[in-house]
Amino acid sequence: MRNPPSAFRLPPFGFTMVEVLIVVAIMALLVSVLVGVAGRIDDQRNTTLTENCLDILDAALREFREITGHYPVDDWGDIDTTSLIYNANAPGVPPESDELLYLQLSILPQTREIISKLPNQLITAPQSDATVQLLDNPTADTPYLQSIVDAWGNVLVYTRDSAHPNDVFPTITSDGPDGPNNSHGGDGDTVDDIDNAD
Repeated sequence: MRNPPSAFRLPPFGFTMVEVLIVVAIMALLVSVLVGVAGRIDDQRNTTLTENCLDILDAALREFREITGHYPVDDWGDIDTTSLIYNANAPGVPPESDELLYLQLSILPQTREIISKLPNQLITAPQSDATVQLLDNPTADTPYLQSIVDAWGNVLVYTRDSAHPNDVFPTITSDGPDGPNNSHGGDGDTVDDIDNAD
């Protein structure tokens, strides 16, 4: 039997070590690019979700101010129990500013309807051990004491202007993708923080 012409001969099977290394290097490069792009897409999605949350809270703050004549307080010590319909039964730490904000916005039916549009994953169990009771039902804890978090799971920080608390629109801040470490007065960066002024 004759050998087939050289044009019809099959190449030798197998790859050289150099070819294998080149393929592995190209695959590793593609995987690292895909991981980086996926991380940026995830951060952008979380940023958009957090910004939408802040927009909803802004609308609720405006409505609250329209109804009551003032913005929700950001510190338990500032609550005027003669004008609000709840008080504290908090043997431990008082509610955090985000819990206090959620509580006040939940009590008024108009603002409760607005914050009902917040995504469920952004409302979590309270971070503090405080309990709050409605004056008209002092035996039952209200379900309104909840934490409001950003899309990364970090608690939002609600702050009123100390000099003009009812004239300057309050600030709600997310620590962004890097979280709360060294932020808000620490020595770390706050470059990626997101607030309702953005």
